[in-house]
Amino acid sequence: MTRRGAFTLIEVLVALALTAALAGAVLAFLDTLSTRRAALERAADHTTGVGLLFDQVERAALACVADADGLPGIVGTREGLTIAWRGVGAGGSGDGASDWSRLGDLRFTEVSFDESARTAIARRWAAGESPGPAGAPANTGGAS
Repeated sequence: MTRRGAFTLIEVLVALALTAALAGAVLAFLDTLSTRRAALERAADHTTGVGLLFDQVERAALACVADADGLPGIVGTREGLTIAWRGVGAGGSGDGASDWSRLGDLRFTEVSFDESARTAIARRWAAGESPGPAGAPANTGGAS
């Protein structure tokens, strides 16, 4: 009996089973890879946001101003931190008196912490503008 060059039914079924197992393993790997990538992207976004928050607080702290009458430039509580700052000197009257109203570019940065949600909310606003309620975007008046 001569054998033809064809595969037996068992050989074809074994080949199909191996192919299906290999395809299942590759799909499981790709699903795990996709899940881990999404987790890494979320972590990177969180890290970037935290870095930007600290950069904003640092910039405000470096330009922090305090009033000679005892008004602090930085006020902190357990729930948050408020910093009064300015970027450019407004030029005073020259009498040596310190007056908040002379600081034409006075800005405020506030960082509020919500322990239950484990989040921080940062807002900025200019002197004379309303910061709005906590958690709401501030009226920035062109300030960022």
